[in-house]
Amino acid sequence: MTDGMSGRSKILLAGIVAAGVVLRMIAVRALPPTDDAFITFRYAENLASGHGFVYNLGSRVLGTTTPLFTLLLVPFAAAGASLEMSAAVLSILCDAGLAVVVTLLLRRGLGDAVALLAALFTSLSYIAVTSTSYGMETQLFCLLVVGALFLQTTSRRTPAAVLAALAVLTRPEGALVAGIVVVSTLTEAVRGRLGAALRQVAVMAAVAAPWFVFAALYFGSPVPNSVLAKAFQDSISARQWAEFFVLRNPVVVLLWCGAAVGVGVGPAGDGLPDGLLGGSSGGSGVGVWAGELGGSPGGSPGG
Repeated sequence: MTDGMSGRSKILLAGIVAAGVVLRMIAVRALPPTDDAFITFRYAENLASGHGFVYNLGSRVLGTTTPLFTLLLVPFAAAGASLEMSAAVLSILCDAGLAVVVTLLLRRGLGDAVALLAALFTSLSYIAVTSTSYGMETQLFCLLVVGALFLQTTSRRTPAAVLAALAVLTRPEGALVAGIVVVSTLTEAVRGRLGAALRQVAVMAAVAAPWFVFAALYFGSPVPNSVLAKAFQDSISARQWAEFFVLRNPVVVLLWCGAAVGVGVGPAGDGLPDGLLGGSSGGSGVGVWAGELGGSPGGSPGG
């Protein structure tokens, strides 16, 4: 995948990824998981024990917002492994992959130097390193988002659709990257490529639909209880929600910028890949800084 990169750039990238892995291993040993992680852990443990997708036995309530990450932890729970350590290992691997994909995404339009700088920031950012210990789905989600954008900009639409659909199953905000992928493909339909657009939408639906059908039948609704509770929580103002979805969540900023730029240049023709590229990279940088200033990157309003 790194074909075209110089030998020196490959060595630098390997060093950056290795440094990021070491820092994350230190962070995992020093910092405990967040409270929310144990909700996901308990769902995974109950699934592995044959009690079903429940938090409290016999009570079918959807209390986790990350069904995909929960399912990924089930084999570890079934094997008797520590879910805290299993989640940390998955997060470290996802962050290592993210650094590589960020490099591949940016080098096409901006060159190796800028791409490697972005990988360095991704690997060594204090927020990115410490969040590995949270036991959450953040790293998996970021990898799926950036991976979907990279595949979309290189016209690999089917795998892009798969990753976008998996992002939806990882965090609710994944609907934004799915929207980017769908809209960008629909611009192809304007130029007479409706078949490609319909195939991509069909793949996305085929991947995500089974979960939503299951959740609707099993829980009564595919919408997590925590989302409903926060949506109607009086202590969270409309301004706080707007701040969260515009400024304080780095991934959401990345997605909004990618969507805005992608939709803007899509109808123009072949500028879509560069538009998505520019929007995504710009959004990522702005989002991370906003998250550091805001103090709760990737968090939820009032949480």
